[in-house]
Amino acid sequence: MASKKKIRRFRGSRTCGHGKDHRGHGDRGGTGLAGSGKRASHKLSYFQNYGITLGKRGFASYKRKRFVKAINLDSIEKGLNKLLKENRIELKEDFYVVDLAKLGYEKLLGSGKVTKKYKIIASLISKSAR
Repeated sequence: MASKKKIRRFRGSRTCGHGKDHRGHGDRGGTGLAGSGKRASHKLSYFQNYGITLGKRGFASYKRKRFVKAINLDSIEKGLNKLLKENRIELKEDFYVVDLAKLGYEKLLGSGKVTKKYKIIASLISKSAR
């Protein structure tokens, strides 16, 4: 039986002197989406099928996203009697005084019809509600 020659060079290096060619990924040029740059239109249908996007993807911090609790004018109008009984809103002269912070809301939205007079205190308000 013939003996193998002992290899002494490049032990511990990643490619053993062969560069990128002998990494075990064939002749594709890398792994993943390697080689799918500007002239990768032939791979575009593959990307679209699997929901892969090319180009900048970015990074979104979850700390920045803030949920704003909002209420519609219609909801205030519907629950008016209940809110009056619970003393969460007040009736002063002809106006219903509604403090959204007391109700646990930050923003007022304008969907629905208004039949009564309101004085609403809110930190945020939509155009339609104004």
